[in-house]
Amino acid sequence: MSNWRIRLTNGNTTTELELIDTAGPLNDFRFVDLEAFTPAKGTFTNQFNNVVPTTPLTWILKGLDIDEDEPTSGKGEVHDSGGTFPNGEMDWEKLSKL
Repeated sequence: MSNWRIRLTNGNTTTELELIDTAGPLNDFRFVDLEAFTPAKGTFTNQFNNVVPTTPLTWILKGLDIDEDEPTSGKGEVHDSGGTFPNGEMDWEKLSKL
């Protein structure tokens, strides 16, 4: 099981996200900056190399498999952050294992 700290970037705005791999089909996420996204924590699935929150679907990280070291960066989308992070396309980068 792999846990990761991920940096999300959209323009000049960045925030960090922790992805926690748990036993079973659902995993946990939490944003370090609680103002960046609403909800700031919850569960996600990691299917087909995408990280997708279970509900509500406000963001997605494309091409990311938490069980693999590669790739180390990619793209994603924010549909409605509900917080201070801007909506639209974003970049993600694996910073470190937790």
